[in-house]
Amino acid sequence: MEANKRVSFTADLNSARVSTLILEDAQTSKIADGVNTFTYTATVLDSNGNRVPAAALTATADKQHVSAVVNGITDAQGRVTVTLKSSTTATLDIMLSARVANTATANADRRVNFTADLASATVSSVVLNGSET
Repeated sequence: MEANKRVSFTADLNSARVSTLILEDAQTSKIADGVNTFTYTATVLDSNGNRVPAAALTATADKQHVSAVVNGITDAQGRVTVTLKSSTTATLDIMLSARVANTATANADRRVNFTADLASATVSSVVLNGSET
């Protein structure tokens, strides 16, 4: 018997979950200047280990003063990038996490820091405590 129909198998979007959330940057500390970012790659798999295309993720950081943005939906390989952006407030020990719908949250492989810019730091005031000089 000859096969005359093409058959394809698809990933199970209903069981999709974030399998990994990997920091792509070599650095884990950058200046908190409102411009600097860290880039992560999330990979989404179904319960059978198949990569899931067209999955929508949500991403959050565990600290204030940073924003996490998912850049679209997963590609054909089940991957999508997530950008963590600084504000101008130093924020340390940030953990990014992501999930698909109401599935369990997956944490990133590394924590990151947005630090104060020591090169541009200035003394804003000096207060004398006491009467001795």
